[in-house]
Amino acid sequence: MSNPHKMPFPAEFHAVLDTVKRVDEKGWFYSVDYDADYYQLQEFANKLAEPGCSTFVSRNLAKEAIMGRNYDYKHFKFNEKAPDTEVTGLCILIKGNNPKAMYRSLALADGFFLDNPHGSIFEGTLDDGKTDISPVALAPFICMDAINEAGLAVSIMALPVESDWEEVPYKAVEELTEEERADVEIFEKPGDIPSRTNPRTKRNAYAVNTADKKTWIARKRFGVKQNDPAKKTVFHTILMRMMTDYCATTDEAVAMAGSVNVITPLPGSDYHVLITDRSGKTVVLEWIDDQLVVLDECCSTNYYLGRGDHFGMGFERKAIVQAAVDKYRFNGMPEDMTMHALALCSQDCRNASDRGFTQWSAIYNLDKLTLKLWLRMDYSKAYEFQLSC
Repeated sequence: MSNPHKMPFPAEFHAVLDTVKRVDEKGWFYSVDYDADYYQLQEFANKLAEPGCSTFVSRNLAKEAIMGRNYDYKHFKFNEKAPDTEVTGLCILIKGNNPKAMYRSLALADGFFLDNPHGSIFEGTLDDGKTDISPVALAPFICMDAINEAGLAVSIMALPVESDWEEVPYKAVEELTEEERADVEIFEKPGDIPSRTNPRTKRNAYAVNTADKKTWIARKRFGVKQNDPAKKTVFHTILMRMMTDYCATTDEAVAMAGSVNVITPLPGSDYHVLITDRSGKTVVLEWIDDQLVVLDECCSTNYYLGRGDHFGMGFERKAIVQAAVDKYRFNGMPEDMTMHALALCSQDCRNASDRGFTQWSAIYNLDKLTLKLWLRMDYSKAYEFQLSC
């Protein structure tokens, strides 16, 4: 029994939804053959939230350009975040063949974000016979990493933003749940206040100074919000989709980034983008004070590379992937070492030291146009795909 798709999209998008197919046994992974022009639906995609991990670029033993990527994000069914709730997720492989695009592509989307406010799309739901899968038509706009037939690869990683702390009544924390109280930051010395630049501060988190009898709530500031009236405005993931569809080289992708306004969809969100091509030219794009900055970097995690204070997190993961790249810089990185590097910097929120969860690990070969994929830190089983020219 096929799933319903109730949204009133044109017929070609219902044909796309009919190609939704489970790839694995447990329903963590689905594929979609996308032969329609998804840009017709971009106004719907503007309502989606985007996330955003560890990425590095190297060459293998055959001197072929490769991109290694962990996508880390913690999801819960129906957004119920009780301590004993199992982490969930949904990976969707988008086989992009947009008739309006210059290049075909393979891309991985985080399907949970198709209904992020309700958390109703997760493993096993796309072929359960009852879930409305219409939002899958928007999946090309929430891809987190991708490769196109020209050998361009792109990856998005999340960045934290600074907090504006708003003072609220001192006893406001008494109304919090037990889970929410666990995140309250406590100060006991007179005059101590919460930091605007703590990257681990969550949006709407509380801080309390027991000596001064003061309480604050964190209102996250927006990340990048460019507003040149002469330019089109897009989110990071839509920019990545445009790069994948229309750019053959890193230079072309950088030029495209400079031709549009980039904004983040929600307070408390920002992102940077790694781009690489067959030549090995690799850059990381950041937007600092609303200005595009192009950085000559071959790997990245979740802190700003272009800010002097390196605001963010993921320093240990960056050190791991940087060490792997440096070690095999001249002789090439064996594939098993690429996988081990990804495994070493994977995240499991069930461990006390990790905040995220590695939904997938991937190796993109930019010369052979292949994708090798591991789900949920299970490195015993790989899925392999070829983008044919």
